[in-house]
Amino acid sequence: MKVAYLAGATDFHAMDWLKSCLKANPEKNVYLLTDLIKSQGFESFSDDRLSVINLVVLDKLLLRNQSFIAHKWRNLLKFLVLPIQALIVYRFSKKYPNLIFHAHSMYYLVVARMAGVKYIGTPVGSDILIKPFTSKLFYIFANYGIKNAIHITVDSNAMLELLISKFDYKRGVSVIQNGIDFETISNCKFDKIKESNVNYIYSIRGLAPIYQTEELFLARNQTIPQIPIFFSYPFSEVDYVKKINELYSPNDIDLGKISKIEMYEKMNQSLLVVSIPYSDSSPRSVYEAIFCGAIVAVTNSKYLEQLPICMLDRLIIIDLNDTNWLSEACNKALKLRSIPFKPSEEAILMFDQYNSYKTLEKIYAKFIV
Repeated sequence: MKVAYLAGATDFHAMDWLKSCLKANPEKNVYLLTDLIKSQGFESFSDDRLSVINLVVLDKLLLRNQSFIAHKWRNLLKFLVLPIQALIVYRFSKKYPNLIFHAHSMYYLVVARMAGVKYIGTPVGSDILIKPFTSKLFYIFANYGIKNAIHITVDSNAMLELLISKFDYKRGVSVIQNGIDFETISNCKFDKIKESNVNYIYSIRGLAPIYQTEELFLARNQTIPQIPIFFSYPFSEVDYVKKINELYSPNDIDLGKISKIEMYEKMNQSLLVVSIPYSDSSPRSVYEAIFCGAIVAVTNSKYLEQLPICMLDRLIIIDLNDTNWLSEACNKALKLRSIPFKPSEEAILMFDQYNSYKTLEKIYAKFIV
């Protein structure tokens, strides 16, 4: 294998790309260079075919839970060891001179540039859509990482436009979705699931301020207090969890971190799935919910412009300034959820993660010697 992934092993988006790579190349080892293995409640992905190369691993130095202070401490540590990480990547690249590196998230783009290796970059949404506008220092940091990437992949047109206008990046950008596991979802026997609690609202995003879960609980308490909220999340911030705890109803259920299959089942059985962050690039969990047959309430975002009609028909676009947004969305969902979801060929081609990886593999082929 001539591609090495440079990412946190706890980054589920990066690890899904890696899984697709292993699926496409079942007889070959895949390299992962990482500084995060298992920390702050995140579990890493592992596979016998995966060759893990440790950078300076920070797990034991991080605070146990996620919080504002924990984020600041982690960022300081990562910044302090940045030159050492780059040196390790440089030395590794000398052993395998034909490798191309794929860096996931801005920090690893910067590591790759400092190491002087050939790299493709995949920044996350906030790396382009939020942080450069809130921190001049981060803009300088990001600009450094972006400029030397031989190619960049993003998951939305909004990111593509800002890469060109904000960072003046001209080498080549591809919009490739963080795909969904279409095969697993297709094999779920939703029709055999006992519908015991179909009248619940399901929250699927992380428990952090950006996802505005607090707004969901406030709207429910004010307009439809009889309907419970079930919520699962890939991560949570301690400070924000305290706010949510104050808004609980006795019938609400905190599912915590659950398996993909469990999440798919909860999506399918729900009255309404809710995803209302104040910034979104291209939310995979929303797409998963749609393919699971759910109706999803979302705020108006640019990514909606790229969705096929069959997927748009499953979305209810809401305005958080309307005090009745949640009750109205639930009323619409009652009518819509009786209509089965039938994905079009366009939707499958665009959002199946294996198809997304095959597109990425073509980009690799252009640059691998």
